[in-house]
Amino acid sequence: MQVLIDGDVVLYLALWRNEKATLESAINHYNDIIEDTKDACFADTVEIFLSSDGENFRKNLYPVYKSNRKGKESPPFMSELKAAVLTWDNSRGSPQGEADDYLLIRAAELDEQGQPWIIATVDKDLKTYPGLFYNLRSHQIDKVGERRAYTFMLQQFVMGDSVDGIKGLNGWGPVKTCGIINPYHGLEENFKKTKEVWIENNKTDNTQAAYNETANLAFIRRNSRDLYPLDFWAMSGDDLRKALRVRVPDYASS
Repeated sequence: MQVLIDGDVVLYLALWRNEKATLESAINHYNDIIEDTKDACFADTVEIFLSSDGENFRKNLYPVYKSNRKGKESPPFMSELKAAVLTWDNSRGSPQGEADDYLLIRAAELDEQGQPWIIATVDKDLKTYPGLFYNLRSHQIDKVGERRAYTFMLQQFVMGDSVDGIKGLNGWGPVKTCGIINPYHGLEENFKKTKEVWIENNKTDNTQAAYNETANLAFIRRNSRDLYPLDFWAMSGDDLRKALRVRVPDYASS
């Protein structure tokens, strides 16, 4: 078993409510969390993924992305701890994207190689990909199937995500969205419905651009070659499957 760890989350866990932390103690605490996670997941191998501070295609094209987080003070030693972890052999940054993108890119690679994996995180958005997820706070394991993962992903194409500053379709929250985009429909039908909902309910001038903005911000990449804005509006069902790296004709599990 290979555990893929959301290193951004561990940064905060290592420093949270630790006013007396030094850089050395923070590094030690970070490493302890990694080792505890490895043991809890019965993993043989660990890979740590951290968001890079440089170019990010989402922020470059959509400056409002995660703008609601600006002004929030980071814990002491955050940048120094991150720099230290990035020197480790089993850690990596995320050029042009974010740690979330590279976590799912790696998970998809391991799936294609037939290698078992589990992602350690607290981020619900990663559950738009089917697989095993270990919660770094509750220490619970959640198995997410194709139907649940892709339905949630397509719901975000409509409602966005207020936590990350992704606007979505005005007036469409989880309850309203789930009434239209739900597990009772297949992948391609739900994808088609996301566009129909935007056509029928969008009040802005350019529905296509607004839809693509929401989809691009919400969609966590599965291919390293897709770390740029995609034209989801023009995609067919087959195009979406390629972006998802889906190998089955439709949902294979619940």
